[in-house]
Amino acid sequence: MKRLICPCCGQKRNVTNETPLIQVQKIFSHACLTHENWAEYYAEGSFYHWGGMQWACNYCMREGIAIEGKPHLQMFCDYPPYLAYFDKTYTCSDCLNAFIFNKEEQRYWYEELKFWVQSYPKQCLECRRKRRKKSI
Repeated sequence: MKRLICPCCGQKRNVTNETPLIQVQKIFSHACLTHENWAEYYAEGSFYHWGGMQWACNYCMREGIAIEGKPHLQMFCDYPPYLAYFDKTYTCSDCLNAFIFNKEEQRYWYEELKFWVQSYPKQCLECRRKRRKKSI
């Protein structure tokens, strides 16, 4: 049985029994993705670290650590869609403080506002507000 490291909790998970990847691959089998086992391919190894598919294991989803992503509502082309959202920590490019891009805000960005999936906030919320205020 193939095991992948869940990007949300960091635990090794059985692809078939402990992740949604096989089910997702079946649902999106018509997609123009060149790799036969594309869900596993995009979810594993170094590909994830440079922007590969964001997913979460069944445990993280069940416990509310992650929330389900809906690829059909997302804008993606050369980057895979989000299968799950979970809190991520970034460093603000303006104030250099760490900030959390929470799972609910991610869902809003990618499924409501329709931002491209490879985009992410480079500034914390406070600095983004300051920038908007300056531009008005």
